[in-house]
Amino acid sequence: MLIMFRRYGAALLLLSLISTFSIQSREAAAANNGNVGETVALNLALVNLQQGQLDEALTNIEKVLIANPRNLDARYIRGQILYLLGRGNEVLEEIKLLSTLPLPADKKSRAKKLARNIEGANGWQFKARIGLNATGNDNANSFPESGIFEYFDGTTTTLVNRVDNVNDDAVAKIDDTIFGVMAGFEGKYQLDRDSINFSISAQENEGDKTENTTSSTMAASLGYKMVRGSNNLNVGLGYTTIDRTNTVFSATRDGQVQLNNDIDVVQARFGYSYKFQNGLRLFYNFKYMEQDHSNTPTANDSDSEEQIHSIGALSKLTSTLYARAHVTYSDREAAESYADAVAKTEREQDGYGLGLFWLPNANHRVNFFYEYAESEYATRLITSPRIREDERTVYGVNYRFNAEALSPKLEGWQINAGYTINENDSNLSTYEIESSLWKLSITKEFML
Repeated sequence: MLIMFRRYGAALLLLSLISTFSIQSREAAAANNGNVGETVALNLALVNLQQGQLDEALTNIEKVLIANPRNLDARYIRGQILYLLGRGNEVLEEIKLLSTLPLPADKKSRAKKLARNIEGANGWQFKARIGLNATGNDNANSFPESGIFEYFDGTTTTLVNRVDNVNDDAVAKIDDTIFGVMAGFEGKYQLDRDSINFSISAQENEGDKTENTTSSTMAASLGYKMVRGSNNLNVGLGYTTIDRTNTVFSATRDGQVQLNNDIDVVQARFGYSYKFQNGLRLFYNFKYMEQDHSNTPTANDSDSEEQIHSIGALSKLTSTLYARAHVTYSDREAAESYADAVAKTEREQDGYGLGLFWLPNANHRVNFFYEYAESEYATRLITSPRIREDERTVYGVNYRFNAEALSPKLEGWQINAGYTINENDSNLSTYEIESSLWKLSITKEFML
C-alpha cells in the first residue's frame, strides 16, 4: 500500500523542476520542433485531463513522449496523471528518469535526493522553521481608541483601553515598527490517504515606540486530514498562550504604569471541501474558540466563547490565476460584569471576502485580498450595556518568494512581504480607526 507522501512528493518535485523553464505556447513548440502530431496529442491529453478522462489522457501524453522523450512539459503532465490514478511507483520512476535528463546540476541533484527520500520514507515527515519579521504600523496605538490586536498565528483580541496610555491621554497616532523572531517545529505522519499533523511554535515581538506591543507567544496544534476522492475532511485542536507585560506611559499618572494582559486561547476546528472535475472547489469551515484574559483594565472580552462559520469557493481561472470567495458569520458571547474595568464584550459579525491568487511559477505567489464585515457589539454591564455598531474593511496584497530560485544554496529560504489597509467605521466616534501596515519576514525551513 503506497503512502500518500510518495504521490504528493512526486507531484511537487515535478512542478518545481519545470517551474524554472520558460514554457512557450504549444503552437510555438510545434513550429520549432516541426512535429504537429506531438502538439495535437499534447492538447488531447490536456482536454482528457480537464474532463477527468485519466486513462485517455495517459495514452495521449505517452504518444508525446514516444515522439519526444525529453519533453519536460509532457513529463510533468504525465506525473500529474499518474498521481491522480494513484500509481505512485510510476511517479517515482518518472523522478528517476528526470534525474538522468540533461537538467541543470542543482535540479538533477534535487531529483535524486527526493527519489532517495521517497524510497526510504516510513510515513513520518518532520521540519523546523526559524524566522525574523517586522511590521510597520502607522497607527500602532489604534488612535483615537484601542482597536483589534492580531497576533502572528491569527489570534485576535479587542482591548478596551487605549494601549499607549492607560488614562486616555493619547493625542495622536503613533507610527511604530514591531520586530519579531520565531521558531517552529512541525510533524506529519501519512496513513495512505490520511495524515496526522502537529506543530509547536514560539514568537517574540517587541515594539520600538509602543512598548505595550511587546509579547511572548507560544502555540501548539494537532490535526487529522482525510482524503477520499474529491472529498477532503480535516479536524483539529489548537492552544495559544500570549504573555504581555507592558510598561505604559501615562501623563496624568506621572510616570510608568505596569499592565499585564495574559491571554489563553483554545480552538477546535472542522473543515470540509469538495472538488469538482472542472477544478471548482467548495468548502465549509467551522471554528469554536474560547479566550481567557487576565482581569486587568485591558481585558474586556475575557472568558469569551466564539463560533465562526465560513463557506466559500475556490476556482481556477487560468493556468496561473485562482479566485477565492467566502462569506462568514461569527457570534461571540461573554459573561456579565459589574466593573467597568473588566467589561466583557459580546459581538455578532457577518461579512464576506474576496481573493485573487497569481502563481506564475512555483517560486512566486501573489495574493490580492479584500474583506468586509459588519459587527454589533454589546458590553455586558448590569447597569448600562453599551451598544456599538462597526463596519470594517481590510484590503491589501501579499507576496511570497522562494529564494532557491536565485541559488541552490538558498534552498528552504523564503521571503514574505505584504501591505494592508484597515478602515473601521463606527457609530461611536472613538472607534473610527484607520491604519496601514507593511510586513516583511525572512524564514528558513529545514527538512529533518
